[in-house]
This record gives sequence, C-alpha cells and structure tokens, in this order.
Amino acid sequence: MHEYDQIVSWHAANRGDSVGVAEVEAFVRPLRRGSRVLDVGCGTGVPRTRRVVGRGLDVCGIDSSARMMAAFRANFPGLAAQYASV
Repeated sequence: MHEYDQIVSWHAANRGDSVGVAEVEAFVRPLRRGSRVLDVGCGTGVPRTRRVVGRGLDVCGIDSSARMMAAFRANFPGLAAQYASV
C-alpha cells in the first residue's frame, strides 16, 4: 500500500512498545512453542512480532507495503516474510 510506504520511517520511530501487544499475547497464549503464526499486515514487526517470537512461536509475516516488508525483513532476518501486492 502506497500510503504505508510513505510513513514507514515515522511508523518505526513512533509506534509504542505496547500497541496491540496485549491482544496478540492473549491470542497466542494457548499456542505451544514452535506453533506457526501468520502475521497478516505485519508492518515492521515491532512490537507485536517481537513478542510472538519471544514466546517461541514461528512467525511468517505478510504485508502489502513493500517498505514495511523491507523493515520487517531487516528486523527479523530469520523469519519467513512475503510481500503481497494488492
């Protein structure tokens, strides 16, 4: 999405460390270590993906912003990631 490509730097600098974390943690709490999670609209992966990975889950990120996906890949080089153009 072109709009998110334009704000990726702002997003990375201004996104709080707790935005959406409680909801994501509630979702993944019952999952066992090693479970696979698809993070649709992953953005940069911070802070949500960081928390999910920290719980021992295997995350695949997908985003429709090429620049957000590039930031996600830079933040999590070992994770599966897919750019999905719309």
